[in-house]
Amino acid sequence: MNFAFLVLLCAAIFAQTCVKGSGVSKCYFCQDSCQEPPKTVNCPSGGRCMANGVIYDSEHRIEQRTCMVANSTLVEKCAKLNETKDAFCYFCDTDLCNSKGF
Repeated sequence: MNFAFLVLLCAAIFAQTCVKGSGVSKCYFCQDSCQEPPKTVNCPSGGRCMANGVIYDSEHRIEQRTCMVANSTLVEKCAKLNETKDAFCYFCDTDLCNSKGF
């Protein structure tokens, strides 16, 4: 169930990355697996940094860092993911604040 939830969350996140507003200017970016040091991405106006990940069996994990404009539904889904074992999700509001992962 965690894997399906993360896939839905990722789809929603990438659908939101082009929305404009005011917010951070730069976030770390990686998709599926995050290598150190992570790449950076310029954020659209109104963007927030975000990171999430889930371990879906003992050997496999999906992790993502990005910049997006978060609505209340995505923030709630992110918080719900934190209630599950072997998963994390957070938003932050300063440049390059989404470095923490597993």
